[in-house]
Amino acid sequence: MKIDDDLKGQDTLKIRWHDARFDDSGVEADYLVFSWPNERFQSGLTLIGFSIAWLAAGTIDLMYLTDTSYLLPVFGSRIATALFGFAMGGWLLVARPQNGDRWPRRVVLIWLMMSTATGVTVSSLYPHTLANAYELEQMLVFNSFWMSVQMLGLGVALSSQLRGVAIASTAYAGSYVANVIYWADVVPYPVVGPTIVLLAGCVFAVVLSIAFSISARRRYYLTWKYNEARAAAERALGFSSFLLSAAGHDIRQPIYALDLNASAIEELAAEGKWDRVMTMIARQRFTLRHISGLIASILELSQLDLHDQKASRDEIDVNALLTGLATSFASLASHHGVSIRVVPTRRHLIADRAVLEHVMNNLVANALTHSGGTRVVLGVRRTTNGWALCVADDGSGFRVDDQTSEPATSGRDITRSGLGSTIMFRLAELGGLELDIRSTAGHGVMARLVCPDN
Repeated sequence: MKIDDDLKGQDTLKIRWHDARFDDSGVEADYLVFSWPNERFQSGLTLIGFSIAWLAAGTIDLMYLTDTSYLLPVFGSRIATALFGFAMGGWLLVARPQNGDRWPRRVVLIWLMMSTATGVTVSSLYPHTLANAYELEQMLVFNSFWMSVQMLGLGVALSSQLRGVAIASTAYAGSYVANVIYWADVVPYPVVGPTIVLLAGCVFAVVLSIAFSISARRRYYLTWKYNEARAAAERALGFSSFLLSAAGHDIRQPIYALDLNASAIEELAAEGKWDRVMTMIARQRFTLRHISGLIASILELSQLDLHDQKASRDEIDVNALLTGLATSFASLASHHGVSIRVVPTRRHLIADRAVLEHVMNNLVANALTHSGGTRVVLGVRRTTNGWALCVADDGSGFRVDDQTSEPATSGRDITRSGLGSTIMFRLAELGGLELDIRSTAGHGVMARLVCPDN
């Protein structure tokens, strides 16, 4: 409930009361596109419905104005408004124009102005045809009633045309007051009550139009915020699921290396090669630290996506990073018969350490486990837009035909990693990095993680 209240408060601040529009022009433009299908349908029905009413009222003109000079302007304006309304209403309903921010909305506004002009013409000319003061008074009372009803109907049905409704209300109110003043010396009693009714009806029509417009925008805004929050939650949940499913593989690789080291230590101890045993124990300790860092990086990455945090800017010693990876995967490389070599460098980079280490960890694991080659080289090289950490192997590679059009799913061999290509590309994007994986069948794979220049 508190969330709903907070969103309503934000919505009230974002909508201007005087014209019922969002302060943010971008949000307003999105709303107009979103609301146009319903607005188009409602406007089409309104134009046709009011046009039928104008035609029906035209039969009264034929009965009472046939022998007068007022028939042509009164009846002609009704017919013109009705025909235009039928044509444009049918066009909106049948053709379903999509360009709702230009001519379709302008067409509705043009009809609204024509309808207003017709109403003013009828209410101003009809009193001139009456024979006595009593009939004139009754006509003014009737005009007050039908003009109020018409404005209230337009205020609700065409609430999206707030300016048009305001102009029509002002025109109706002004013309009626002018008529009352013009005939004040003729009618037996002051037409005060009907005048107040009409003025109140015109004001209420504008208020209704504003209220309906604000209510529609409020619903849109709340729905938009809800969908935005739901999408963010789904992204976070999906990302966390990816990390959980990948964590098993990511941690299993160094644990498997620990197992290999333990077997080697047992054999060396049995042979009495204690110097080698101490070396293997040191390697075990390093691998354990690597596992601990890997778990910490998984937690950091989950927080990065869950809370939409920006990537951190850490200074990274590239040589230490690559050497650490080579040491951590030494046993795994030996088990697969692969030599792993690091090209020395003094380069330091600024990047998110958790993202960089996690992606590089999986690129190296891929190269050792799935390449089918005998050599893996780790290094760094200059690119046009930064520095690239490279993982190259001499394995079988893959054909360009094996890649899909989306880089997130490139290469069937690459998708066998713990994180998978989708999550690796996603991680690189989160960390402000660029992951590029290239291969030619029979010539190995070159994976480059580019850190753009700062």
